[in-house]
Amino acid sequence: MANLNLKLCFYDGSGDKLVGREVMVTVFDGNQKKVVRWYAEQGEMTIPLLLQDSPLRDRFRLMASAKGFNDAGLMNITQDVEQKLMLIAKTASVVLRPSDLWPPEIKSLIPDGFEDFVEFDDGLPAACLLNILEAIRLKLGAAGLERMGTVPVEPATEDFRKQGKPGLMRDRTLLQVDKRLIDVVTAAGMSLEPPWAHPTPAGYMRAGSFKQNDFPFGNLQFTFFTKGDSCYADIDMDYYQDKASHLLLEVFPNTFFRNKTDPRKVYGLRWMDGNDFKPAYILA
Repeated sequence: MANLNLKLCFYDGSGDKLVGREVMVTVFDGNQKKVVRWYAEQGEMTIPLLLQDSPLRDRFRLMASAKGFNDAGLMNITQDVEQKLMLIAKTASVVLRPSDLWPPEIKSLIPDGFEDFVEFDDGLPAACLLNILEAIRLKLGAAGLERMGTVPVEPATEDFRKQGKPGLMRDRTLLQVDKRLIDVVTAAGMSLEPPWAHPTPAGYMRAGSFKQNDFPFGNLQFTFFTKGDSCYADIDMDYYQDKASHLLLEVFPNTFFRNKTDPRKVYGLRWMDGNDFKPAYILA
């Protein structure tokens, strides 16, 4: 029988190779039966999996674990894989990259006092903003960033969303933006979505909710509201692309258990989808 090969490389939250830490990878087949468990300390491993000529049994998932780190994994593996996995330390903090390494178009949007704001709420609202700006840079380019308006250095609450006030939350960024940003988002081919869990601010009208569908994880979503020439944007990034996982594993627990989408997890998932994702911070 033929083999399916998993070539895995492991990295930490700063993007450095995870060398000298034992990483355990457990692989399960489509029947949720453990197939194999491998260990490595050199930051990489290659695992051959014997195929059974069964569509169900030959659909694998894996979980990578290391002591002191959050797990990382892959699902629905049906062919050879060459994948980088980011394992983020459980004690990792949000640390800004040196500002001279920031893309100029993002640097110009970051207001004075932002370095101090990173200390607020474990840095999560700041990390959320920086994830969003990097994702916009990669998806919409300068045309998107130029229409972002003024980024506030102010923590926001759910009342801000109801009132149409700008502010930063750990799971979303709320902004008054140039109304032409709607045209940029539409031209980029983002799909029109139901506005799940996005309340309409007082005095505003809905102008569409648009979601990126380029990656299995870590896609942008813009929800716009207008009032005359004013445009208010509720911008977030979701863990999951597929609607079932998004609703069951993200929207439902966030709504009923008051959880919040964690920007550190978004960063790790999106980085694994496309290693060009480099927001203006690391997790160290």
